[in-house]
Amino acid sequence: MSIDRSGAAENSAGWSAALPLARRFSGWIDRGLEAAAAVLLAGIVVDVTLMVVARYILGATFAWTEELARVLFLWLIFLGASVGISREAHVAVDSLVAFLPSLYREAVEFLIDVVVAATCVMLLTSSLEMVQLSTSILPALGWPEAWRYAVIPIAAALNLFFLALRSRFGRAWMGAVAVVLGGVIYLVVFATGFFAFEATSLSPSMIMVAVFTILLAGGVPVAFTMISGAYLASWAHDLLPPVAVAHNIGTGVDSFILIAIPLFVFAGIVMNLGGASDSLFRLAGALVGHLTGGLAHVNVLTSYLFGGISGSSVADAAGLSKILVPSMVKEGYGPGFAAALTSASAILPNIVPPSIAMLMYASISNVSVGNLFLAGYLPGVALGLGMVLTAYVISRRRGYGAGKKPASRRELLNSFVGALPALFLTVIIVGGIRGGVFTPTEAGAAAAVYAVFLGIFVYRKLTLRALWRSLTEGALDTASVGFLISAAAPFAWVLIAERMPQQFGAWALGFSRDPLVILLIINVILFLVGLPLELPPAMMILMPVFLPVITQVGIDPIHFGVVVITNMMIGAISPPVGILVFITSSIGNVPVGTVFREVTPFMLVLLAVTLILTYVPAITMLIPRLFGL
Repeated sequence: MSIDRSGAAENSAGWSAALPLARRFSGWIDRGLEAAAAVLLAGIVVDVTLMVVARYILGATFAWTEELARVLFLWLIFLGASVGISREAHVAVDSLVAFLPSLYREAVEFLIDVVVAATCVMLLTSSLEMVQLSTSILPALGWPEAWRYAVIPIAAALNLFFLALRSRFGRAWMGAVAVVLGGVIYLVVFATGFFAFEATSLSPSMIMVAVFTILLAGGVPVAFTMISGAYLASWAHDLLPPVAVAHNIGTGVDSFILIAIPLFVFAGIVMNLGGASDSLFRLAGALVGHLTGGLAHVNVLTSYLFGGISGSSVADAAGLSKILVPSMVKEGYGPGFAAALTSASAILPNIVPPSIAMLMYASISNVSVGNLFLAGYLPGVALGLGMVLTAYVISRRRGYGAGKKPASRRELLNSFVGALPALFLTVIIVGGIRGGVFTPTEAGAAAAVYAVFLGIFVYRKLTLRALWRSLTEGALDTASVGFLISAAAPFAWVLIAERMPQQFGAWALGFSRDPLVILLIINVILFLVGLPLELPPAMMILMPVFLPVITQVGIDPIHFGVVVITNMMIGAISPPVGILVFITSSIGNVPVGTVFREVTPFMLVLLAVTLILTYVPAITMLIPRLFGL
């Protein structure tokens, strides 16, 4: 008995013929979205700068500038997130999947595509309804509010388009199959109300956490695990209608203080490409380059100095890996050690102001950004000294970096003068915020404009091509962080709706009312959560749970914020995710396993320093109190 496969063959041939054209079109869309995100970031810089200029030079206030910045920020995040889908660049915990044989790994990747497609279909349908229901007008701009949220269904549709063009199992049409299956899952499971857990003992939070954990372990990108869990939990128990989940996702980044994130990220990239980071590197080399393990100490000091500019650990790890890892290897340091130290020292930009993590914490806890920034300096010094001492011990044992002559006074003076314009940026940021001249977001705009000025007129390395690259990189980095924050919003809402903060508070306070014990419990939880989860979603999920407890036992929220950020940044160099390790490993071309092994001593020392910071709050609070906190 023969089977006629001619129809299937014709369909396959037709798909194969259409696919190159579709992929070329996809490439155009990808580049167009990248350019649009860069233009949106430029628009934010100009808009927030105009706020400052209008107030101090024109003596006027434009009510529409803040509203416009929020609209641009939302569009930047979701258009940039679509580029992340196109380039398979969303953050995921893929450590378990990486150990599978190639055939099984490809099967899991196909299932991941199905889950992401189903999530995007959910987001598309619910956000379309949200846009239709958005009938109000933005008060300052006079625009329909629907224009603001229209980017969410647009991004969801783009995500499905990019997913449909993926190839799995060597078959070009498997991406389309994944999208179709995702649509089927949506129709069967959600549109028909297949899941009805009202009669079961499973609470919405239990369902959500279970879905989140399973999908996270399976390698689904973190943002989509949170969105899927929130949709399923709230929908199954009729806790929140789908349109409200989409609204939570859209409003999750509706905070003016968070708009400082793209501004500081952009400023850091400009300073790196414009030559400022080179001047800081030379200053660090002149100060400590002659010591045993000299380049190792330069590594840590450069991260501390660069942290006062970029506020981004990812930017520090990526930028300094290109400079320091090859330099250290050339001087005889082990490649694994060089990459490990670079990843460990890269935690400092999120401790030393201006810190993007501190901006997120301040937006959740409503504490003063200026005081939080001041609180980061001494903990940054303590963590840096811990890494320097560890590097010294290892370098002395292995014979790294001995015998260099100290820099002369002239060399020290020249390197300091060369770095002074870059160092002054910290004065602008922290002094401007603390002195009431700028809001944190306005300080970010001032930093961005100043960074461009330095790159063009002082260090003279910032070309138009480099400026455009700064905008594109800054926009995509911002979209990655912002999408995680947006995705965490409905996840956190479900926990709050089920009174999880109160339940945790009752349990913790029933266990002990001693602030030291409470801090120990929270530290353990933070470290464990920080191992698989990125800092932005972890902070957005856990802080609403922890903050009421620490307030009740009298722990200062400024001190607590520094402890939280320090603890969770250690997770960024710890397995299984260790995003900073993966960055330095990739750029430095060093096996990940080698870097994780070499980073262990630094991780242990950083944990010890974190315990000291936890139980000696005077270290953190000294500078804020000197300035009258």
